[in-house]
Amino acid sequence: CNQWEKNSPGVPVNWYPSTNVVVRNNYMEKIGGDGITVRDTDGALIEHNLVRDCRYQNTGYNVGIWPFEAANTVIQYNEAYDTHSVQDGQGLDCDHASSNSVMQYNYSHNNEGGFMLIMGGYPHTGATIRYNISQNDGAKHGVIDWRPGHEGSMAYNNTIYLGEGIDREWLKNGYTGGKSDAKFYNNIVVNKGKMTLGAGFNEQEIDYGSNIFVGFNQVPANDTAVIQEDPKFVAPGTGANGIDSLKGYQLQADSPAIDAGMNL
Repeated sequence: CNQWEKNSPGVPVNWYPSTNVVVRNNYMEKIGGDGITVRDTDGALIEHNLVRDCRYQNTGYNVGIWPFEAANTVIQYNEAYDTHSVQDGQGLDCDHASSNSVMQYNYSHNNEGGFMLIMGGYPHTGATIRYNISQNDGAKHGVIDWRPGHEGSMAYNNTIYLGEGIDREWLKNGYTGGKSDAKFYNNIVVNKGKMTLGAGFNEQEIDYGSNIFVGFNQVPANDTAVIQEDPKFVAPGTGANGIDSLKGYQLQADSPAIDAGMNL
């Protein structure tokens, strides 16, 4: 689908990304490798898809839904679960050499590799992760795996819940070195299981602000407005298959999360 400008037959000079790409209303299961990925696109829209049991056969770097070397991608209202893990295995990923990706209103659960991978290296800028719900994600690569080398990335107003009996790692960086100026604001993270710190909260590479952390012995020291109280969800941990099963993550009227976040 990529377009090339040629100065003679068969000789590419300039590359132009594919535009107007829409991936919508698909159901995929038992996919050998990746569920949905766009590459070399500008302005792709990926929405209202369900992917499950990805990396069912492949042993490579596979994720449920992700852009790669893509600009201005919007990934929203998707559900990704039961992604298996040999290398990556997250439900969602914003991979290297992408710019201005927006990943919002998605439901990620029970993915072996975690909720989200933010790849670094190469020119990788402006990933925005917001309004997503992650339930019982994580394991090998942490709930969110930030890789140094990206710039302008933000994760805000996400809900991350780990139920009883779940043994997972927390936020971590898979690699060392490289620049990272990630922002982690207004997120609610509830740990009812066993969650280790992995590589810690990476306070030198991630700026934390106005988050709620419940079930941790340690919270980020650079989050000066952190809350460590029960956010009082209506019925946390009751998400099943389907985005319409998430009403339990509504806040009760006396929740300390209401009006507690920063304006963004």
